[in-house]
Amino acid sequence: MHTHIGEDSRVSKPTVDSAQTIISFVKEKGLDGIAITEHYTKDYGRHIRDIVEREFNGEILIIAGWEVERRAIEYVELDLPGGGNFRFVVHPGCPYHPSIYIAEDLEGMHGIEIHNHLHEYQIKKELVQVAVEEYGLITLQNSDAHRLEDIGRFFNEIDLVDLRQQAGL
Repeated sequence: MHTHIGEDSRVSKPTVDSAQTIISFVKEKGLDGIAITEHYTKDYGRHIRDIVEREFNGEILIIAGWEVERRAIEYVELDLPGGGNFRFVVHPGCPYHPSIYIAEDLEGMHGIEIHNHLHEYQIKKELVQVAVEEYGLITLQNSDAHRLEDIGRFFNEIDLVDLRQQAGL
C-alpha cells in the first residue's frame, strides 16, 4: 500500500512493458496487487492502473495514490476502487517528522504504519499505539518500496471492503 515504483523506472509515463514488469514482480511476491504512491503525484499510479486494466484484463489490482506532507506528518492517500479515499500516516515518528499526534494532523486519517521496510527502526511504535487507541486508526505494514525488488518486504492482507469501511465509505 506504499510503493514508489516510478522512481525505479525513471520514466514519467509508464508503458505496457513497464506495467508487465510490475505485474511480474507483484505476482512473484504472491500479492494480489499494490498501491502506487509516488511523491506528490497520482499520475504514474493512474497510468499503470489504466494500462493493467486495458492491456492485461486487470490481472492484478493497482490502486493509485500519492505521498504528501501536511504540517507535521507525511501521509499516503489512496484512490479506492468505486470512489473515495483511504489516508494513512507513513513512517511516523521518523526524525524529520517527530511529532505526529496532534489532533489536527491526524484529522481525516484512517490508518498509520507500524512497520515500514525503509524506516523500520525509526518508527516510534509505542507512539503509534497511542495514536491507534486515541484516534481509532488501523495499523499497516508497508514496504515503502523505492525499487521493484522491495515490493512486498512488508505487506497487508486486507480486503477493500475493510478499507472502505475504515474510511467511512
